[in-house]
Amino acid sequence: MNDKTIIKTLKLENDLCVKIYDQSKKLIGDRYQVIMDVEIEIPITHSRLEKDHPLLSDIQKLKQLLGDKVVFKKTREKIFIDGKKKDSVMNSMIDSFITDIIPYLSRPDFPGKFIKKQYQDKVKKQSRLQPE
Repeated sequence: MNDKTIIKTLKLENDLCVKIYDQSKKLIGDRYQVIMDVEIEIPITHSRLEKDHPLLSDIQKLKQLLGDKVVFKKTREKIFIDGKKKDSVMNSMIDSFITDIIPYLSRPDFPGKFIKKQYQDKVKKQSRLQPE
């Protein structure tokens, strides 16, 4: 597996940092699987939660369950791309992500909502694993 190569970093209005990685792989001949990975680390802090999600204000409980941060991840990929078009396909994927998704990720309430969703998913998963 190849190492992650950061190709773009964006600072959002809500103080989050988006990291875009090129995880593309050569398939056969001059054909590639073009893979764009996006990650945003969201620290679990009082300021991210107390206003929008007062029920999640027990930071210690959240950190015990989720750690000090949660990570938003998104992957987009295109398969069997000509090597000559690899860079333009990647740039198009990045432009599309910035146009379509960045406005949502930039919202002031996104970090709190994402932390809340991660918390709910973890609690739900743990309850399914508990013996009756």
